[in-house]
Amino acid sequence: YVKVKVAAVALNPSISTVPKKAVDEVQGKVGCISGCDFSGTVIEIGSDVKSDVKEGDKIWGFVHGCNSSNPEDGAFAEYIVAKDGLFGKVPNLMRMEDAATLGVAVGANGQGLYQTLKLPFPDQPAEKPFPLLIYGGSTATRIIVI
Repeated sequence: YVKVKVAAVALNPSISTVPKKAVDEVQGKVGCISGCDFSGTVIEIGSDVKSDVKEGDKIWGFVHGCNSSNPEDGAFAEYIVAKDGLFGKVPNLMRMEDAATLGVAVGANGQGLYQTLKLPFPDQPAEKPFPLLIYGGSTATRIIVI
């Protein structure tokens, strides 16, 4: 995990149901933090982190907001811990507010392409090209995959 000072948190449609859902799922525990998508600055790096990241790097990513197992695991906080592999570096010309919108969209597309469709990972390309149709791109999540 890396410890991050949060700069921006994005809203997504699931957040509109969080307050009641959080109370129901956490069974009345106080302090459940919502929010999934974030951007921020790395301030500490865990010993098991394998990603190419260092203190001071600007990153975007996602966490499991309103997590009934870990009520503190949400993006709407001053500091968060992000799991290795669930974040990326913010490009130099991108605003932190814009970078905060990438987390869940990139994660959902990754699951669709690599888990469901079993596409080869970018670091192990396919031996021969194959067709891929993205049918529609009117949502933020699908625009990212295009």
